[in-house]
Amino acid sequence: QLKSANGITVGSKIAIAAKDYNYALSTEQKTNNRGQTSISKYVEGNDSYLNISSNTQILEVKEELDGAYSLYTGEGYLAATSSSENKLTTKSSLGSGKNAYWKINFTNGTAQIVSNGSYTRNTIRYNATSSLFSCYAQDNNQKDVVIYKEYEEKITVEVPDSDYQYPEAESLVSISKAIEIANNAGETFTSNKYKISGYIE
Repeated sequence: QLKSANGITVGSKIAIAAKDYNYALSTEQKTNNRGQTSISKYVEGNDSYLNISSNTQILEVKEELDGAYSLYTGEGYLAATSSSENKLTTKSSLGSGKNAYWKINFTNGTAQIVSNGSYTRNTIRYNATSSLFSCYAQDNNQKDVVIYKEYEEKITVEVPDSDYQYPEAESLVSISKAIEIANNAGETFTSNKYKISGYIE
């Protein structure tokens, strides 16, 4: 779970969830809002994590404009589109306005996701009564949301210093995904091969 705007960068992949409920923004785009999908949360140490469902909307953080970011669904961009109704829609393109750009800030882990356009119903919130996510005026009484960021798992393996003489090739094992290697000198490099000295199956 993100707790600071420093974690939001172009290229990040995020999910928006209700803070106090086990629901996240879903891939279902309704006429005026987004549906909810069931998820589960768990805590390890000081961090909170999300188990997503197949219908959880993963948003890619894309273009930045005036400190605000666009949120790409894979088919379009989330946008606030009204000052008179609570609407959260998906636009096929960003267009000339700023209503598909979002300023994202945090207060004690709660995310404030506010459209940077001119519409006043511009804040993404969770409506527990109607089981949906939409945009509301900033003084609304809907439910708080939080943001979870997708991280790539890295495996770190300690090896001797850079002058270490590696064994013959036949004693090396190839793996499909490159892993990050750190030697005792603090240098790092990526490799698809490493020596297995023991493992637990």
